[in-house]
Amino acid sequence: MEPYSKESPELQKIHVSEIDQRWGQLSTLVKQWSEKAIQYLLVTNAGGAAATLSFLGASEKAFNRAGVKWSLALFVGGLILVGFSIAKIWYHMAGLLEYYKRDAARYYNNEIDWDALYDEDEKRAKVGFLDHFLPWASFALLIAGCIVGGFSLFG
Repeated sequence: MEPYSKESPELQKIHVSEIDQRWGQLSTLVKQWSEKAIQYLLVTNAGGAAATLSFLGASEKAFNRAGVKWSLALFVGGLILVGFSIAKIWYHMAGLLEYYKRDAARYYNNEIDWDALYDEDEKRAKVGFLDHFLPWASFALLIAGCIVGGFSLFG
């Protein structure tokens, strides 16, 4: 492929439109995940604090059961993993936007061609092990907390 300055005006217009569209998509993702992270962390932390206070104030019998404490610890561990997961996703999305802006500038300066711009964006968009592990581990801790808590209270 040819560098940007050697492309036809029609092709430049198409590529500029695609870059603008992608910037819009990535900006929206960053904004959405920022809002989700703040809302989620606020709700879950408030819920976790309320659950903790409920367990502590419920009864001495419930307070002294090891299973209840383990259940609470599993729920808190799950909340922490979700927090890490949301933070990781946000940083990934923000990085996609920043690197795409950088590569678009390189494309406009004829440092890379259209294929390189596209290929680099594709490489960065792939998710890694932690992107899958963190939410699933959090969900597993939620389930384990329910099971341990259920056995402790009803078993």
